[in-house]
Amino acid sequence: MSSLQEQLIAKGLVTTEDPQYPKRGEVWYVNDSKIELDQKNRKDKGNRAVIIAHCDESYNPNKGIPVIPLSNSGDFSMDCVPICEDYSQLNDNFTPTPNSMSIIPHHQYIPFRYFDSHCGLLGSAVMCAILYSLCDKFIEFDLT
Repeated sequence: MSSLQEQLIAKGLVTTEDPQYPKRGEVWYVNDSKIELDQKNRKDKGNRAVIIAHCDESYNPNKGIPVIPLSNSGDFSMDCVPICEDYSQLNDNFTPTPNSMSIIPHHQYIPFRYFDSHCGLLGSAVMCAILYSLCDKFIEFDLT
């Protein structure tokens, strides 16, 4: 198995001198067919934007990178956090709409080989709200 750095180099996303690992709070495009969602009328979009929930140099390629999918349509609940107000765009390949939400119930692990491109970065306030909801409601980790 190759390390995350080796995978990034192989995809041409970084050089050997400057490894850039996906980091918590970043938004990346991922192959949409690898994202598990339970929407009834879901169509494959080719790529879907996801938020990196956590990643570091100790990434295990067999497990994948923990991500939270984004959507701008569907049945939203209290378990979705809007991202539009606190997003920094890195390039023109992804621009959130006012309806863009993190779909926290569908957090999952995606192997890096299905990642396509780095889109942007969420601000710390939105990322904290997302992680708090994830820990409190789904992982059942008490943050108080």
